[in-house]
Amino acid sequence: MEAEAELARLREQMGKFSTDGAGVGTPQVVRTNLKEKMDDAAKTGFRTGRRGRVKMTAGRLLRDDSARKANDRYVFVEDERKRLKALKKGGLEPLCKEAGIKCKTVEIMVDELAELNAEKRFGGSCSSDDRTDPDQDHDFWAIRGCKGVLVKQRAKGAKLRFGGAQLGWKSISLGVLVDFVRFDLDCTFFKACGQMLQQKVGIPMGKSSSPALACFMCTYNEFRFLLSLGCNSKLGCGIRMVDDVSVFVRYKDGDPESLAVAQSILSRFRYCYDSNLVLELTSDSDCWDFVGCVVKVLDWPWGIQCIALHKNQRFFGEDKLRFQNLQDFNSFSCKEQKMAVIGSCLHRAKAYTTMAGMEVAFLLTLKIELRKRSFPDAYFDNTLQNFSRKFRGIWDEWVTCLTGWGDLFLK
Repeated sequence: MEAEAELARLREQMGKFSTDGAGVGTPQVVRTNLKEKMDDAAKTGFRTGRRGRVKMTAGRLLRDDSARKANDRYVFVEDERKRLKALKKGGLEPLCKEAGIKCKTVEIMVDELAELNAEKRFGGSCSSDDRTDPDQDHDFWAIRGCKGVLVKQRAKGAKLRFGGAQLGWKSISLGVLVDFVRFDLDCTFFKACGQMLQQKVGIPMGKSSSPALACFMCTYNEFRFLLSLGCNSKLGCGIRMVDDVSVFVRYKDGDPESLAVAQSILSRFRYCYDSNLVLELTSDSDCWDFVGCVVKVLDWPWGIQCIALHKNQRFFGEDKLRFQNLQDFNSFSCKEQKMAVIGSCLHRAKAYTTMAGMEVAFLLTLKIELRKRSFPDAYFDNTLQNFSRKFRGIWDEWVTCLTGWGDLFLK
């Protein structure tokens, strides 16, 4: 009897789950929103029910057309690279011949074909005429799973945060940074001729955030320029210190086509920044001054050489010092501080000079300047000897030439 009662109870429960009844189990009758939720998830690109890094999908966040186009183009290029890599070299060579691309390594052919297909579909990369918008940079990192910026509690380091919080670091969300930049740009006022004015164009100067904002604007334009080059971005290399920038572009010697590509990249770089920022060409030769040194491109042996440059090096024959780099000997600093300053100059000469023996001009100019500032020769001589001994006799020949002058030259 108990078994029959249990069987009857189970049959009754199974009948309730049946979909043949009076429309009880069908989603249309119950009007569940499961299909709508799935459609919304598919449209927005969000993954539901899983933790971890957000998958990068086109159209995830609400943004303007330029940012959406850049993200869609990035996803398209990545998909094209995966598809083209599967074709191997035998399948890539006919496509390269059809597109007029020289057959090279598989990696290069894949990159060039992917960029070419992206240009056909999206009409080229984003133009540099658009204004810098902090929201676009927020969106760029947000779709890559970045959650904010980690700053050390003593404010001596910062990095992007892709995971959770870390001990000893303070987390700042990207939204807070965007709001701060927008407030800083929109709320800049100054007084002139008795009137309160608001600056609406350009980066405000004189504030603690001004250098960071200026570098942010330059970096943004440089990043968009590199994206516009496609696979040709591997040919170039550059470095910028605040508003001083040097760019190097490689090309194949004796190949006019490769030289034309390099010249085109340099020409486009001159106009990659915002229209309000003018890039002045200071030198078009193979030798130029950059950040306290002289940079030269060598044809043979191939490479780039750097030599430390003293500001008064080109004017050492003048009676007066044109540039005031150091304090006079009669200043109120102690002996240890004065010798430390000389030591820092020697470190700069060693760090900025890649050609052995070319630092002698810097050292000679430094000794002449110290004499003009009434420094005893022992300050320079002792510091140079200790410095050379510390680095295993790196400048022993210059110690012999530049020390022990005595009264050989007039002060």
